[in-house]
Amino acid sequence: MAIIEPFKGLRYSPRQVPDPSRAIAPPYDVISPPDRDDYYRQDPHNIIRLILPKDPPHVAHGNCYDMAARYLETWLEEGVLVEDEQPAVYVTDTDFVHECRHHTRRSFIAAVRLEPLGAGTIFPHEETLPGPKADRLALLRATRTNLSPIFGLYPDDGTVFEILDDAPMSEPLCTVVDRADVQTTMRVITDETTINTLKARLASRPIFIADGHHRYETALKYRGPEPTGTPADYVMMACTSCLDPGLLILPTHRVVKADGVFDHDKFLKSAAKHFEIVRLREPDTHPADVLLNAIERVEHHAFGLYAAEGKMSVLRLLSDELAVQNPSPHSHDWKMLEVPVLHWLILHELLAIDSEAARDGERVYYTRDACEAVDLVEDGQYDLALLIKPTRVWQMKRVAELNERMPPKSTYFYPKLPSGLVLRKL
Repeated sequence: MAIIEPFKGLRYSPRQVPDPSRAIAPPYDVISPPDRDDYYRQDPHNIIRLILPKDPPHVAHGNCYDMAARYLETWLEEGVLVEDEQPAVYVTDTDFVHECRHHTRRSFIAAVRLEPLGAGTIFPHEETLPGPKADRLALLRATRTNLSPIFGLYPDDGTVFEILDDAPMSEPLCTVVDRADVQTTMRVITDETTINTLKARLASRPIFIADGHHRYETALKYRGPEPTGTPADYVMMACTSCLDPGLLILPTHRVVKADGVFDHDKFLKSAAKHFEIVRLREPDTHPADVLLNAIERVEHHAFGLYAAEGKMSVLRLLSDELAVQNPSPHSHDWKMLEVPVLHWLILHELLAIDSEAARDGERVYYTRDACEAVDLVEDGQYDLALLIKPTRVWQMKRVAELNERMPPKSTYFYPKLPSGLVLRKL
């Protein structure tokens, strides 16, 4: 069962950091090198110095992890970061606009007891890589602190939502606004009765990791093979209901280069073996909008294609049976996802791009911006834009419960919860 506990969080002192918006940053794995430099310049106490540190200049045998530990120690000594007096559950309300609609997503941040993935009630849905895990482990060993919350989802029948709605909460501890105008407000629950009720409700529910797979596996490695009876048995996690209306998964589109000269008509002729092809006329609006609207009207297994000179079409799989024939050793539910169909029948079968080539980035570029995907083809940098629909929450849950991992770039949860709201010492 999923075990959660309150904890005494480390937070920025309002006196030392009067504008907390200048001290936050996105999760480390979505920050580009130029953006990292911008966050370094933004504020001397920006959390970037802890989550994505740089090697110290002119210091022999120093490394970035030692540098992060020094910053953390100094900030604690100077009162930049202050530990709360009472154990608490931290509640965040994230307000944002997506496609002209306002959304609010509510999460609670608690310490969640570590379990081997898939062996208990905590399930992953993405593959992990050794490089990022080694990096995060070195950082965790140096700082001995959960610097950013993992993002988890729990199934809900509405009762957990009600507990949070009815909970006696503090006034806002802070309100931050990131560079995308996403606003996050954080309050705390310290009432023991409410926390115990929340713990009881969560105990019978699984948690699905949405973001932070590398950090979760790192926390397991840091703890060791068996529980230790120390804070290292737990990891800081922001938990959101699967029913939350503000829970959004965005698609990640593919833009590809052909092996040699791309022949659009020949490509479509070959694709007709597996897909119904509907050619579209170039509209007055941006082609990406037209393609996204067209595939959204299809229940599943539909892809929007854009080639040079305004050539647009929608490919709809002729039969679900074709998806199930995927030779990959995975379940029926995994094979029915959009991404495996795209990678097998379009990238592999039609464009001769195998999984390794799709991963290394030389022939495949990934973007969440459909307009950028189309523009890259218009500019002649790529031959074909492949627009895809987002994975649904229920699909992610179903595959995770089968202890399977989705292909890379299958989900992008938006918006990301900022780092810097609260930290947890081990």
